[in-house]
Amino acid sequence: MEIAPDTQGRVGTIQYPDTLPLADKEVVLTFDDGPSPAHTAQVLRALDDECVKATFFVVGSMVRAHPEWVRRTYNAGHTIATHSDRHPSRFDLLGLEGSAEEVERGIAAAEAALGDRRALAPFFRFPGLRRSDPMEAYLANRGMMAWSADVPGDDWKPITADAVIERTMARLEKKGRGIILLHDIQARTALALPGLLRELKARGYRVVHVVPATAGRPLTVPEPPPSFVARAGRRPIWPVARVNAPAGPPELASPSALSFGFPDVFAREIDIGGVNDDALPVRIARAALPLPSARTRRTAAARWPRPVWKTPAETASADLPVPSHASLDLRQPLASHLATRFAEQARPRPSARKPTPAVRTAKRQLKPELAAGESAVGEGPAGKVARGEVRLRGRIDDDGPRQWSRQLNWFQ
Repeated sequence: MEIAPDTQGRVGTIQYPDTLPLADKEVVLTFDDGPSPAHTAQVLRALDDECVKATFFVVGSMVRAHPEWVRRTYNAGHTIATHSDRHPSRFDLLGLEGSAEEVERGIAAAEAALGDRRALAPFFRFPGLRRSDPMEAYLANRGMMAWSADVPGDDWKPITADAVIERTMARLEKKGRGIILLHDIQARTALALPGLLRELKARGYRVVHVVPATAGRPLTVPEPPPSFVARAGRRPIWPVARVNAPAGPPELASPSALSFGFPDVFAREIDIGGVNDDALPVRIARAALPLPSARTRRTAAARWPRPVWKTPAETASADLPVPSHASLDLRQPLASHLATRFAEQARPRPSARKPTPAVRTAKRQLKPELAAGESAVGEGPAGKVARGEVRLRGRIDDDGPRQWSRQLNWFQ
């Protein structure tokens, strides 16, 4: 079903008088709040098994965290719409300026992840369905369509997956058609979706795929270059460690010289390749490039990368040497590292005892300049005696003792 936002207006009988022009026993599947890799993957697999397409209302913060899943969802044939930037619980109390900023930031994140603004549908669903008249007018002036729903699945509530199916189908039987509201960030939704699709099919329902009636909508969006993924407003995650064996060190991918700004090291932005049919380049900020951390510069293994000065033409296509796992301070496998940390935290520690008044009086009487191994005795009030012994405590590094402190232990 092709929908023109400027003519259709608002849809969803939970809040509005009209819904999509669906026939009897026709439904539209919508998923909010994603993407979430663990659950979105299961949702996409269930939809693909039944050859069903849906509409995903994504959240900007989730898109910035997992942009590859937005592209995978779109390339699987689904519609990508927006659902604000941070999903504020009281969206209607932000005011026009704050709400508009949430809308625009969410749109910008989705467009950056897709790489082509034509791929993003001009559909918007209010977080928590917290609508307001000023924001609906804002969306209309922007050429966007406000979506509510007809049949909520209650999958955001602490219920079982079977209960999600039962409530959805019971409400759908009363309506006869409409927009089903689900969430692809919930584990119960991923578990319930295969059974829900089978139940819809068994009762004779048809799932309708809604797309915007806009010209030039691309069929797919290309993935960015494999060297690293540019993320809007976020450092590129590189390198990705691949563990070959449980006991083996991670194997790191060899980066391109462009990852570090060569040959134009002073450029504020760097091109990392085309992303759509028009070969428009993706540009990332120079400040977003990964740099070695301060703690990894101490050892010789961390002195990486070592730039090899060549001609500009050679440098642009040259690869840097593959780093070792020690370059990223991965000194031991993750499992043993966690085991060591937990063992240190579980080790019993001596409890500190608060000194008695007699001990405090004796401390004032004794000289603080006691050498190692010396002991001293001081007399407190009422004839009580406190005895102290001086010990030296220090930290020993590979090069020998570094830092020593004098400690005076007291006991009566």
